[in-house]
Amino acid sequence: MMDSWIDELERDLGLPARLAVLANCGGQNRDIPSVERAARSKLASEIGVEATIWLAKRFAGTKLEIPSRLGAAARDRASQLRAAVMDAGLGENPTRSANDIASE
Repeated sequence: MMDSWIDELERDLGLPARLAVLANCGGQNRDIPSVERAARSKLASEIGVEATIWLAKRFAGTKLEIPSRLGAAARDRASQLRAAVMDAGLGENPTRSANDIASE
């Protein structure tokens, strides 16, 4: 499963919610409760009620693979690198050198 949901969670609930999920459940496969049980679940005590309800609305009744903190950070860095390469241009007249991009 793609980890784009973690970016959506951050967009909807903020960085603290993302960090709570990664810190408490990162690298684990977790059962996601139903919306009705979300607020009273063990998961809610670990990551917060709001984040648990958010997950339940999307993934209730499934086992969700939570990305690890290091894996999420590596994915974010890779995305930033791809964006920098695209921004620099792929043609004959790039706006930045490979060294400039690497130093960023």
